[in-house]
Amino acid sequence: MDGADAPLEASVAVYYCSAYFCDRMISVSVIPGGNPVARANPGSFAGQHMICGDCKRRFCYQCVRANARRFDAALCSRCLGTLTDPADWPEVRDRAAPAELDLVERGNELARSGRDSEALAAFTAAIELRPRYIDAHFYQGLMLNDLGRPDEAVAAYRQVLGIDPGHLGTLLNLGRLCMRRGQLDEALAVCEQTLRAEPNFVLGHLDRAVVLHLMHRLDEALAACARGMEIERAGTGVGSLPDRTNQATGQSVKAAILLDLGRHAEALAAVDAAIAGGGATSIDHQNRVEILEALGRGE
Repeated sequence: MDGADAPLEASVAVYYCSAYFCDRMISVSVIPGGNPVARANPGSFAGQHMICGDCKRRFCYQCVRANARRFDAALCSRCLGTLTDPADWPEVRDRAAPAELDLVERGNELARSGRDSEALAAFTAAIELRPRYIDAHFYQGLMLNDLGRPDEAVAAYRQVLGIDPGHLGTLLNLGRLCMRRGQLDEALAVCEQTLRAEPNFVLGHLDRAVVLHLMHRLDEALAACARGMEIERAGTGVGSLPDRTNQATGQSVKAAILLDLGRHAEALAAVDAAIAGGGATSIDHQNRVEILEALGRGE
């Protein structure tokens, strides 16, 4: 079928960039001049991309450039395979996947089935075959954490960061693990590393606010929360979610800080916004009760 005469749905394929926390879409089009929707939304669509020759994932060119600065080469940020031009897709598509990639896929299937110990074994086997396999180390850390082995989880996360110091998923999970263990100085250091890697990472700012709150540095915590929410509202955030979850989370964090600052009227407005935004936790409802009591409104 000739590309110029083909219907839009037959002439365009749309993929999401496979880099963690990138929400750009990749448009592959045979329409002369490209996909008109993508052309009209350059902030949401990547004009160019590359494909990993091993795991076959697609990455927008913005992420390719960022990763090239970290790895000194055009490498996949998931498996460290070599990135190739989309024109090579027919060859890449038909190429057999390396055994370690099959192991990671199997590990993910086992994890989804709740078979964490078997999943861990699969990820560990993948690492033995490819010692710098970023996803395998990351998933290994997640499994170790779920299995109640936090020291080993930290070691796995550190392995990822030794390969990719800006791996946002690892930094997020490591910081939260440190928080849960009461290691607040370490958690704050991880948050700072996260924001050096990506200053517009909304969850990084909100997690930093939580850590500062736990450290009783309330004014700094409120400022960190405000910065994250400002980035989210501006639509410039990395890791922004279409269901507005980050906004609700920000309001929840803000409410807790304002409660401890004794600014109860503002805290009530924030916690109500968090609850209205969906995904409210029991802590939000507990905070609301405490705020109302402080305001003399026992509802």
